[in-house]
Amino acid sequence: MKHFRDYLTEAKETGIHFKGNIDASNCEKLESLGNLKSVEGYLYLKGCKALKSLPSGLKVEKNLFLYNCTALTELPNDLEVEGSLYLKNCTALESLPSGLSVGKHLNLQDCTSLKSLPSSLSISGDLNLQDCTALESLSSSLNVDGSLFLSGCTSLKSLPRGLQVGENLFLTDCTALTELPNDLLVVYRLDISGCSSLKTLPLDMKIGFITGASKKLKEQYKNKYIFK
Repeated sequence: MKHFRDYLTEAKETGIHFKGNIDASNCEKLESLGNLKSVEGYLYLKGCKALKSLPSGLKVEKNLFLYNCTALTELPNDLEVEGSLYLKNCTALESLPSGLSVGKHLNLQDCTSLKSLPSSLSISGDLNLQDCTALESLSSSLNVDGSLFLSGCTSLKSLPRGLQVGENLFLTDCTALTELPNDLLVVYRLDISGCSSLKTLPLDMKIGFITGASKKLKEQYKNKYIFK
């Protein structure tokens, strides 16, 4: 694997395109990627704590790893990641751009400043928003083909109408959540462990099975839903 430091001179030129993988992990003084335009493989930027932004027009053909980029405040509107995008613990990131394109999974776990998602966001894999404690709502048109992880989203008060989750939906310890949409669709598991403000369930949800429900909810809806 080529290391990003090997290309620092090249990156000052216009329109740099890399073949293969680039590893800039733990380059703690790296503030920008210059005019990097595309990476044909994986791009590793884990632990780049001074990195504040990415170049406009960047395309990554496989996965983009941005773990612990704690100074990253925004992403370019035209960022394209054909594989998965990992933004875990990017604590300064408040929002995502409307033009963001992600081919597979999107991981935003521990992005504690994230307040909203773009209305155009559609995820063909998993969407991980676990412990995004500032997140109050999801976009009205959001659909997730894989699993949706919302555990620990303590500011989340509701889910959008028409939400469809192709695998599992985890709502563990979403303590501000007071209701679920009547037309919620979850193909497999809905976990509501620790949802202390959720006192009732709508009658027309389409759910594989429910875990973490209180004894009261289990008794009240035992003829409507499968509880495990």
